[in-house]
Amino acid sequence: MSAEASPSPTIGLVTTLSVVLIGALGGIMPSLQPLLLGRLAVEGVIQSEGIGRLAMVEALGMAVAVGLAGIFLTGTRLRWIAGGALLIMAVCNALTGQLVGAPLLILRVGSGIGSGLMLWLLIGLLARVALPTRVTGYYVISQGAGALGLAAAFASVILPAAGAAGGYMTLGGIALLMFLAVPFMPSAYAPLPNASGATLPNAAGAIGLISAGLHLAGIMALWVYAVPVGRTLGLDISTINMAVSVAIGVQILAGVAAIILARLKAIPTVLACAAVSIMAAFVILNAGQAAVFTAALAFFSFAWVFVLPYHVPALIELDESRGSLMLLTSAQLLGIAGGPLLASFALQDVSAVGAIKVSVALFGLAILTLLAARATIRLLPVAPVSNDLET
Repeated sequence: MSAEASPSPTIGLVTTLSVVLIGALGGIMPSLQPLLLGRLAVEGVIQSEGIGRLAMVEALGMAVAVGLAGIFLTGTRLRWIAGGALLIMAVCNALTGQLVGAPLLILRVGSGIGSGLMLWLLIGLLARVALPTRVTGYYVISQGAGALGLAAAFASVILPAAGAAGGYMTLGGIALLMFLAVPFMPSAYAPLPNASGATLPNAAGAIGLISAGLHLAGIMALWVYAVPVGRTLGLDISTINMAVSVAIGVQILAGVAAIILARLKAIPTVLACAAVSIMAAFVILNAGQAAVFTAALAFFSFAWVFVLPYHVPALIELDESRGSLMLLTSAQLLGIAGGPLLASFALQDVSAVGAIKVSVALFGLAILTLLAARATIRLLPVAPVSNDLET
């Protein structure tokens, strides 16, 4: 089987898809947070600033799980790990709508831990495939399709009928259904070439990791506050929910585009996506009509998902040892946690536009640090490798 027919030269297509689907469930929550956390705020369960803080603790749970799994897990007993992660996610989401206060925070941390373990399984796959950009594109499409279906169901049926509790209960049920994919997973991953010793990032790779974290922080600082921002602009909740659903739907197109354009130069692509995100954020800030808000949020969402596969080859270009690559998801998750937290401090009374300003500032810092990382390559003794990873 060719590399094009199967994303991995050593792992079969069905096995690869099972890992991608479980990873997609693990990564789906950030896309749905505007609807679910926004609904909790509408129901009075949390305040507006609580949206960012709940998003933060869940992302921190994901980051800690990915980081600790990378240190202590060896790539064996993968089916048991997947089953445990799915069970944790199912229980924590099923109980989320029943509790408030500190127990609610604990449940979201727990859900984040389960999601993080699923993402760790995906990272292990990406580290072993010939063209990680393409496999990441498959992941993005799977996640986008699932998020679109859930967003449409949430906005039109589940949230109006059963509230946020019904939405989280639905996610818990899907986690249980995903047990059907576990038997098709590999029981273990083959050791990596550098498995005999940990490889630390070089200077350029470390700065690149900071840039990736800032980029995701900029995305989530705006995204999780899409509902409060829309309400600040005078839009009704049904219009905002529809705009979020459209934006999630666009993510599928972004995943397809990322696969088709998998050989674009990585660093210029990342820089361009950050610039597009800044422009979309400014349009949202000045949106006075529902159509403008919806279109700008869709462009913002497209740039978000399109850029994710390019963080992988960008880091490989900066650090050919791939030591940085193994820390990429942790850096992104720390950004996902930090962005909403920073935005929560910029809210003023009933206005959420401060979240947009924080988002723009974070994107600007992401651009500057990535430029600094690329400049640092010239100071390193070893030249970076090509983006083309296919063998």
